[in-house]
Amino acid sequence: MNRRQVWRVSRVLIGSLALVTGMHLYAQEPGAGAAIQVGTFTTFDAPGAGTASYQGTSPYAINGAAVIVGSYSNSSGSYGFVRSPGGSFVTLYAPDGSGVTPFAINESGVIAGYYGDVYGTHGFLRATDGVMTTFDPPGSIYTQPNGINAAGMIVGTYYDTNYAIHGFVRATNGNITTIDVPGAGTGSFAGTFASGINGSGTISGCYGTFNVGHGFLRTSDGTITSFDPPGSSDTCFPPLNNLNYAGSHINEAGEIAGTYSLPTAGNPFGEEVRGYLRASDGTITGFDAATYPPCCIFTYVLAINRAGLIAGTQNDGYSINHGYLRLRNGTILTLDAPGAGLGFNQGTVAFAINTGGQVTGWYLDSNNVYHGFLWNR
Repeated sequence: MNRRQVWRVSRVLIGSLALVTGMHLYAQEPGAGAAIQVGTFTTFDAPGAGTASYQGTSPYAINGAAVIVGSYSNSSGSYGFVRSPGGSFVTLYAPDGSGVTPFAINESGVIAGYYGDVYGTHGFLRATDGVMTTFDPPGSIYTQPNGINAAGMIVGTYYDTNYAIHGFVRATNGNITTIDVPGAGTGSFAGTFASGINGSGTISGCYGTFNVGHGFLRTSDGTITSFDPPGSSDTCFPPLNNLNYAGSHINEAGEIAGTYSLPTAGNPFGEEVRGYLRASDGTITGFDAATYPPCCIFTYVLAINRAGLIAGTQNDGYSINHGYLRLRNGTILTLDAPGAGLGFNQGTVAFAINTGGQVTGWYLDSNNVYHGFLWNR
């Protein structure tokens, strides 16, 4: 089984090491001689979240007010939630009463996400008064919104009937524009993945075939610029068909952060997986979330905030997941939630970061149950 196959059959494959005492996190900074305290965790479970293997609570987004959205699962299915800064929860349902997956929230509290029925999956926008509007790009059988900006513009991805992948942007008036980057593949599980949007309407993402992807940005006038970090063999890692983790992320300054693979001699997988930061002038810097033994630290980028802080998760060589925060100066802080398991694919995933540097995500415990967390530096 190769590395890409491992990613496709597991929910996350990502890590680093930290010492956790109570609610405090200690992390080894690059070059530091001792562990330092860098933050505190608040862990939580949505009411009704299941406690069986691979059930539980999974946060996906956080805004500047520390309102968190995500989903929870139990034996009956999967449902959306909104968690207030005070810790109270509201459950979200689709128009037919089934569960939804909220995947993005803006500073005003407007939420974007998706829900499923017998016809596929559909996008939704939930206004601050709770009114939900559903939508699909023309020809979509699977719609997934990935981001929403301050104005309420939504960016996302959809599959057509041939399982080709297209990006889309939904304007505030409801008009939907399909995004197909020139040179993108047209077969199944190939095409354009649009994943991030900022206040100016600039969109980030990736495009290509199942095995080879490239990064792109699209300005509000439709101009597209493609890019790759130096030496990259795939600037859309994990593969395009992993809609929750592929793509890239953009902040208000136009900086883009994402994940790429770099062919590496001596690596048993044949490649490293690294993070990158693309500055607004086009300069690209690659980075690793850790460099300690054993072989094959794999770094995944999942979010970037206005200040250029990057959150994600990495694999420590033993397939244990550990979250991280990359500071503006390149320092890496390791984020391991209290109670995170240390077995295969267990551990911590830092999935989203807000303007104030608060991080949310989930951890998988030793019983393979998901729990949410909020981290404050």
